[in-house]
Order: sequence, then C-alpha cells, then structure tokens
Amino acid sequence: MKINTTSDSALLLSRIEAAALLRVSLNTFDRRVAVDLPKVPIGRRVLFRRVDIESWINNTPGCYERPALFSQGDRT
Repeated sequence: MKINTTSDSALLLSRIEAAALLRVSLNTFDRRVAVDLPKVPIGRRVLFRRVDIESWINNTPGCYERPALFSQGDRT
C-alpha cells in the first residue's frame, strides 16, 4: 500500500478541515457527516480519516462525488 504524504491529501483531518474539504459549514458537518464517521481521538483532538470521508461521499445516497477531491489515478 502506497501512502501519499503531500499536504493536500492529509491522512487525518480536523472537523474544520473536513468541513472545508466537503465544502459544507461546520454545523452541517457536525449534524450530517460526523455522526456517520469513525473518530480518531489524539489527545484532546478528534480527527477524521480522509479515506473515511471519501468513502462516505461515495456511499451516502444523495451525495455526489466531487472528482477534484480525489488524487487517485483513473478516478474521474
């Protein structure tokens, strides 16, 4: 498994970063998205795996994939 460590594809995201990635408000993220995602507690921080957010986009009815969010080869 290859891990991409460029800054635009951080493996763990804060609530604010995750909401920005999805282009939704922090309130919308907390109410509609975060409840469905596994949380990664690190100290006092709660982070979210980028891969879980991408999976949520692809598997949630009514969500539309935003190709610009992904950096995987043949995924367009």
